[in-house]
Amino acid sequence: MYIQNAIDWIEQHIDQKLEISKLSNVAYLSAFYFQRLFKRMTGRSVMEYIKLRRLAYAADYLSRSDLKISKIALKSGFENHETFTRSFKEVYRMTPTAFRTNKFPVAAFNVPDLSTQYFLKELNIPIVAGGIVFDIKRVQQQTERFFQVSTQGFADAVTEIDTAFKPEDFTGWYIEIGEYIVCCLEGESLDYVLSEGCPVVRSYILDVWAKKNMAHLDMNEKIVVYKNVLDAIYVEMYFKINNIKKGAPDMYNPKSEVELINLTHDIKIVGINLQKSGLPITIEGVGKMWDKKEIYTEEIQNNTKNTKRPVTEYGIGMSNPHDYLVGREVTEFGDQDELYFTFTIPPGSYVKTVFNAKSFEHMVEERLFEHYGIGKNWAEENGFVIDESFSAEVYPHETTMRQYPEMYLLFPVKEG
Repeated sequence: MYIQNAIDWIEQHIDQKLEISKLSNVAYLSAFYFQRLFKRMTGRSVMEYIKLRRLAYAADYLSRSDLKISKIALKSGFENHETFTRSFKEVYRMTPTAFRTNKFPVAAFNVPDLSTQYFLKELNIPIVAGGIVFDIKRVQQQTERFFQVSTQGFADAVTEIDTAFKPEDFTGWYIEIGEYIVCCLEGESLDYVLSEGCPVVRSYILDVWAKKNMAHLDMNEKIVVYKNVLDAIYVEMYFKINNIKKGAPDMYNPKSEVELINLTHDIKIVGINLQKSGLPITIEGVGKMWDKKEIYTEEIQNNTKNTKRPVTEYGIGMSNPHDYLVGREVTEFGDQDELYFTFTIPPGSYVKTVFNAKSFEHMVEERLFEHYGIGKNWAEENGFVIDESFSAEVYPHETTMRQYPEMYLLFPVKEG
C-alpha cells in the first residue's frame, strides 16, 4: 500500500526532519499525487498528520518519563521548545507542563491501519495505477449534458452549456442519459493528464475493473470533461455501462466520515417551509415536504431564481420557531412570490458528517437518522457544543444521483 509505506516511514523517523519529497519517494508517487492521496486516506494533510503523531509521542513521554520538556520536544521531532509548546497547547488546550502536572487525559492521534480498509473492486475510494491516483464512481445520468468545444480544439477549451435540450446545430460533446462509470483524476498540467493520466485510467477500467466486476462498457462513448480546480487540472472520464452480469460482486462500500469545517461565506437557500405548507410538524410532515407531485414540485424547483450550479438541495430543520425548509442554494436572493421562504446558513464552525447508502431510500430512511446521532456524539466527545437553532441536510445533485448516493449533514458548533 503506497500511503502505508509513508506512514510506516514517518513512525520510524518521527524525530528526524521529514520532507514531502522523501515521503513521496517512499510511497512511489509524485509529490502531487502523494499529498492528495495521503489526505484522502488519512483525513489529514501530510504535515498536519506528522504534527499530530509527534504530539502523541510527546504526550506519551510526558506521562511516563522524567525527561525535560526541551528534550522531549527534540525526541518528538520538534525544532525547539517554543514550537513544541505552542503546538501542544493548540491541539490539547493545555501546556505540556500542565499536562504532566495534572495528568489530564488527552485523545492522542493514533496511527491508522490502511491495509484492511480499501479494496480495488469498491467505488468512491482512491485507486492507484501506473503512478496515477483517481476515483471511480457509478453515476445514473438522468439528463443530457452538453459541452461546447472552442475553435482551437477539445484540448484547449470545453464549456458546459446550461440547457435541458440539445441546441440546434450542436457540434460539441455530450453525455447522454444512462448509467456510467466515471473516473475522476487530477494533474499538474493538462498535457500530462491527457497524455499520461487518461491512457492509464482507460486501460485500468477496461482491462481490470470491467473484467473484475463483470461489466460490459461502451468504449466508443467515453467522454472526457476537464476544468481548472485550484492549482490542478481536474478530469472526468465517462464510460457508459451497457450491462453488468448477474453474480457480479456487490460494489457498495459504506462511507461514514466526520470532520470539523470552518464555513467562510453565507449559503443562501430559497424554498418552501413547513408552516406555510399547512402540514403537521411531524416526521411524516417533513417527509411530505419533499413530495415532487404535491409540495416541492419540479415546477417550483425550476422556477427558483438564481439557482447555483451545480444544483444542491437542502433540508433545514429549525427549532425556534419549529419549522423545516426544503429548497435550493442560490447565488443571491431575488424577488420571490409569497410562496417561497428564504434561509441563510451563516459563516462559522460546523460538524460535517458525510455518508452514502445502498439506495436513496436507504439513505434518507436509515443512514440520515443514524448520522444525526453520529455528528452530535462526535461534537460532544471532542469538546464542542452544538447550536440547536438549526441543522442542515445537504443533497448535492452530483452525489445523490450516484448508484450509491451520498450526502452530508451540517451542525453549527462552538467550543465548550
